[in-house]
Amino acid sequence: MTLMQLRNTLIALIVAAAFFNFAMQWRPWISIAIVIAAAFFGFRWLIRHHPYIAIALLGFLRGLLSRG
Repeated sequence: MTLMQLRNTLIALIVAAAFFNFAMQWRPWISIAIVIAAAFFGFRWLIRHHPYIAIALLGFLRGLLSRG
């Protein structure tokens, strides 16, 4: 391994350690952001490919979340 490769590997390890330290501290917020993003992109895909199912799902969620 050359000196340049060793330097790049150490930089990558330091960045990964800093990221995981940040991720452990803010884990609930990161999880919430991932769920919101997945729901957004998943529903966007559903609207484009199966619009009637998306409307039915919205109606079901509206009934499920209503105070009725």
